[in-house]
Amino acid sequence: MERLKAQIKSFIDEEEKLLKEEKELLHKIYSRFIEDHAYLWEEFEDLEKLRHILLVIIKLFYEEHRRAHDVTKVDYEEFKKDVRELVADQDALLQRARNKQIKEIEFLGLERWFEAFKKDIERINEVIEKNEGNPFLRNLLSYKNPNLPQYQKLIRQAEEDQRTSGWAQSSAFLTSYDGIWTTNIIFPDDHNKSSAEKVLQFLKSKLEGSILIDLAAGGNMIYLSERLQVKTYIEVNLYRNKFPNPYIDLSYQESVKKLRSHFSVKGVNVGADALDFASRIKSNSVNFIVNGFDSEIVTFNEYHEALANEMIRATVNGGLIFGLNSTSLVFVGQNPQIKVVVINNYRFYMKVK
Repeated sequence: MERLKAQIKSFIDEEEKLLKEEKELLHKIYSRFIEDHAYLWEEFEDLEKLRHILLVIIKLFYEEHRRAHDVTKVDYEEFKKDVRELVADQDALLQRARNKQIKEIEFLGLERWFEAFKKDIERINEVIEKNEGNPFLRNLLSYKNPNLPQYQKLIRQAEEDQRTSGWAQSSAFLTSYDGIWTTNIIFPDDHNKSSAEKVLQFLKSKLEGSILIDLAAGGNMIYLSERLQVKTYIEVNLYRNKFPNPYIDLSYQESVKKLRSHFSVKGVNVGADALDFASRIKSNSVNFIVNGFDSEIVTFNEYHEALANEMIRATVNGGLIFGLNSTSLVFVGQNPQIKVVVINNYRFYMKVK
């Protein structure tokens, strides 16, 4: 992050010649925006393009406020809200930029500039949305992970693996491993009822009133969460509901509302990569379940090992990581922070320090 800040500072210094008399205001709001939105700079590979978009938006803001009695007193919160509206509504950005021809885009022409940066503006909107969407998620995902930049390559490669393996197809949402939990533990027959009760009692002793994260979710674990009386169940699947923006609480959708009305547990649906999501969770705060997320879906162990490390970091002390046939669980079980508990052939990984 310090290296990133130094790079950003060099950008700001270069722009002093552009800002001239308005630099006091623009530097102030630009510097604070960058500080408050460091996650934008962490997630963009082409920092020059990002810098150019933000500078144009800041110049537009200045042009619209330059007749104020004292522009240096312009409310920063007003500016932040303005940026949010502009990146969320591209038509508004284009129209307002037409009204105020910004010098920084004259060399390209407005229409060409807009087309060149349209996808990047959409990406900025996605990143801001995922950080400012659900207040509960925003607080939960507040960990500034120093490893996130190096994870991005693993995450992109994993997404490609999932597309080619068929995990992105709707048939993968309900995995056979979810079915094992449903048949043997959640709704057991008479033959399995006694052993299922032992598993449920153990899980409830650890998870009641807690947060349970279901990574690469298959669709049925909310039933288990209800039996265990967890406080919040978060279902994470990159392709869940085919929703384009990650980290958005999908629970407002009518179909989800109807399902959730049958449960007392608070349920949140999130479209996100497992490693990306886990790496942002506050340390020592949650529990995890991951079913059927194996090397056939993501084929390289570096991803699964990184996922294991992030789950362990984010798991509450005394909490659990568990699931069936997931490669990351092999790495979890090898970690000295973990104690393996076996109940009726089910393995549970308890964080002990």
